[in-house]
Amino acid sequence: MLVLVTLLALTPLFYYLPEATLGAIVIRAVWGLLDVGEMRRYWRLRRTSFVLALTALLGVLVYDILPGLLLAVVLSLALLIYRASRPQGSILGRIPGKPVYSDIARHPENEVVPGLLIFRLNAPMFFANDEPLRDRVKELVRTTDPPPRAVFLDLEASNNLDLSSVDTLAELVGELKAEGVELLLANVRAPIRDLLERSGVAQTIGEEHIYPSIEEGVKGFRAQFPAQDRQRDDTTG
Repeated sequence: MLVLVTLLALTPLFYYLPEATLGAIVIRAVWGLLDVGEMRRYWRLRRTSFVLALTALLGVLVYDILPGLLLAVVLSLALLIYRASRPQGSILGRIPGKPVYSDIARHPENEVVPGLLIFRLNAPMFFANDEPLRDRVKELVRTTDPPPRAVFLDLEASNNLDLSSVDTLAELVGELKAEGVELLLANVRAPIRDLLERSGVAQTIGEEHIYPSIEEGVKGFRAQFPAQDRQRDDTTG
C-alpha cells in the first residue's frame, strides 16, 4: 500500500532528484528481487509470490522503476480480488470429547452431527463471492447422503456484510426451504446481526436460527429436531 501511495501521489517529487540518486533508489528497491536464494524460496513455498516478484523485476528492467513497480502492485491487487472471489470452505465436525468444531477433511475422526451440515466460509463474505458460496451450499445439500435437515453456515470469518450478501442469504433461505432444509447461522457478529434485523432478513431466516456459536446452534438443532426426524426423506421437495 505504501508503494501504491508513493507511485500515485509522490511521483512528482522524484522529478528533480539527480539520476545518481534515482539509480540508488532503483538498486535499493530491486535488490531483494535479485536474491536468487529468496526467489527459489518463493518458488518452493508459494508460486504466486514468485510470479509477483518476477513481474516487479522484469517490469523495472523493461519499463523503468515506477511503471514496473506499479505493474506489480496492480497484479497483486488483481490476485487479491481473484482469491477473495473464490473462497474456500470447510465442512465441520465435532472434535471428540470437546465442544469444538474443525474441518473433517483434515480431521476424519471428527463427529458429524446427523442431519446437520456445518459449513464454514474461510474468507469474509461479500459481493464478489456470495454467489459462489450460495452455489456451493446448494451443491453440498444435493450431494450429501442422506440429505440434511438443516445447513449451519459459520460466518466467523466475516466482520460485516454488504447488501449483496444479505440479499444472497435471503435467497438461499427460500431455495433451501423449497428443498425442506433450514438455514442456520453461527458466529454472527453484532454489526451483521444489526444489518440482518434492519433488512428483515433476520426474520426471514428466523431469529431462533441465529446463534452466537456452533455449539449453541447444534443444541438448538437437536432440540428442534428429535433424533428420529433429523434425516430428511429423499423425496422431500
